[in-house]
Amino acid sequence: MKLRSRIMIVTFLIILFVQGLNCFLEIGFLAGNLEENNLRKYRIIGSQMERKLNKSLVFGKPLEQINYERLLANIIPEDIENLYIIDVRGGVIFAAKEGGLSTSLHMFHDFTREKTRDAYRIHIPLSDRSRVTGNIVMVVSHQEIKEKLLFLVRRSVLTFLVILAVGLPLLYLLLTWFVNRPYYRFVQDLDTWIQTGQHHCLKQEGIDMSPLSMSREQIVQVRSGQWFSPENRVIYDAIDGVDMKPDRFSWENNLYRRLMARMNVN
Repeated sequence: MKLRSRIMIVTFLIILFVQGLNCFLEIGFLAGNLEENNLRKYRIIGSQMERKLNKSLVFGKPLEQINYERLLANIIPEDIENLYIIDVRGGVIFAAKEGGLSTSLHMFHDFTREKTRDAYRIHIPLSDRSRVTGNIVMVVSHQEIKEKLLFLVRRSVLTFLVILAVGLPLLYLLLTWFVNRPYYRFVQDLDTWIQTGQHHCLKQEGIDMSPLSMSREQIVQVRSGQWFSPENRVIYDAIDGVDMKPDRFSWENNLYRRLMARMNVN
């Protein structure tokens, strides 16, 4: 496998890991914030109920005698499963909606939020300044939070897929361009140096073109007839089949034909 391909594969794996981890952490972070923010609004509504009911308790009115329908008529949110007012023993004094409880309720002396299998239970204590006399219990279904969480999960997964479909091909093109750019430039420089005969530049890059240069010079000498002079007679001896006759023109012509035949064959 080429080094370029290995770099691409490693880069893609790193991006997939980082983006997948980012998507996972984003879902977890948003899920926690979504749950907290969704329940915070019920805490605020419960605080308004607490102030109204505590005013009645401060004036000595017991929980059993408070008119909850009148005091809480415009405060009870419609999107909760139910709202209960319980006494210190956990007995239900008031229920906003009809329907039996699947489990018993417990009274707490401090603000408490329980998470059951089906719903959240928000306990807000009621007191007459001296002691806690009961709790407001708001039952909030998981359904709303699940729907919002499912929307966030779909959006995060869609973002992840879009990055894979668009970002990775774009990254591949950019990496290919950056990796190939020096190579193509080097090849172009080599071609320019060869065409212009800058053999010293080639030698600096570790490419010795002196044999090619010598071959070109020899071909030029052969074409110009410089090799057929008597001082280059050692060349003739290196070629088999040349008959050295006293007649200068006859053996030079024979040598020329022999050289041309060799050059055509090679």
